[in-house]
Amino acid sequence: MEFKIKFNDKERHILYSVLAYVLSISYMATGLYAVSHFTNIGLINKTWQLLIAVGLHFSQWLLVARAVFKHYQ
Repeated sequence: MEFKIKFNDKERHILYSVLAYVLSISYMATGLYAVSHFTNIGLINKTWQLLIAVGLHFSQWLLVARAVFKHYQ
C-alpha cells in the first residue's frame, strides 16, 4: 500500500520550515534535559563543568539548526 501526497513549492516550504523548527526545539530540549539529569546524578558537579556542558550543547545546537534550516529552506 502506497500513500503519496503531492505538495506545491509553497506548501513544501512551510512544511519544511515547521519541521526544521520542531527538530531544533526538540534537540535543544533534549540536550538541556540531559545536562540537568547529569547534574542531578552527580556527573556534573562543578560550575565550570556545567558551563562547558551547556556551551558544547549550545554550539552543537547551532550547528544542527544551521544544517537543518539550510537543508530545508
